Amino acid sequence: MRKKFFSCCFSIVGSLLIVVYTIGFTFAPVRIGKKYKGIFTSSHVNSHPVKPKYQDPLLPFIHAENKISQNEFKKFLDNLSAGQKAEVWRAITGDIVSGEAIGTLDIIKKLHWVSSHWITYKFTEFDYHEMTMWTAEKLGVDKEKCEKLTTFQLEHVICEKLFEKMWDKLSLAEREKILKENNLDHRYATMSGAAVCAAVSATLAAGGIAAAAMGWAFYVLMAKTVVVLAATLTGATAATTISVISVFCGPIGWMIAGGTAITAAILVGRADVNKCAGAIVQIHVAKIRAMNNSEVDISQYLRELK
Repeated sequence: MRKKFFSCCFSIVGSLLIVVYTIGFTFAPVRIGKKYKGIFTSSHVNSHPVKPKYQDPLLPFIHAENKISQNEFKKFLDNLSAGQKAEVWRAITGDIVSGEAIGTLDIIKKLHWVSSHWITYKFTEFDYHEMTMWTAEKLGVDKEKCEKLTTFQLEHVICEKLFEKMWDKLSLAEREKILKENNLDHRYATMSGAAVCAAVSATLAAGGIAAAAMGWAFYVLMAKTVVVLAATLTGATAATTISVISVFCGPIGWMIAGGTAITAAILVGRADVNKCAGAIVQIHVAKIRAMNNSEVDISQYLRELK
């Protein structure tokens, strides 16, 4: 009698284990099945796991979908490489220094200074998102549009405005050469910078593989434009060229487009749009590089701009 009882118990327990295993194997979301599934499977099944996709160390600190907080911005700066910090510092101050000697608070203090009037500097707190809004407005972006955009989108439209100014300074031959090097539509050569940006925005709004490719191609196009413009700026007049703008140049490296100020004049004591724009481009390009390295579709964050 007792032997029969134990035999029934073993049969019931065995049946339950088989059911648990079957459920776990068939329906992955069931936690208990997932937990015990490995007990019943061969040890060699996961001996060659799929290699995870590369993620740039900076990627978790970008927050492209939000209007970033000042705390998020500080964390982003903390995780920049020494070289990236040096480029941001150079855009703000014009000085070439080692990135190891530059701290996050040093960069924030300089950004606060160049984005403020000297009288109000001591009585205000710095906010990076507010600075990008102010810079975009000074470059001609509609105020209502600025208020709706994320920080990443504001950085992008600032890049667009600077690209417009640079593109319009190039000759037709220079434009054609840049487009050919980037395998981009040769028809862009006859367009103004604003028209090229509008065409890019339309592609991004359409979505798909073409949008993803164009999202990256725009920054390469801007970078090549800087390289060409930097070699042809001698004799340019004020209010028509870009000063202290560094952009990602792919294998060519980082280049500085020298020249005169964005605005016709910078009043003493006033916030410097030129330096703010240069720093924003550097910061944005660091994000673009990290996203591209991680195979993140940049265009998904820019489609609302159309």
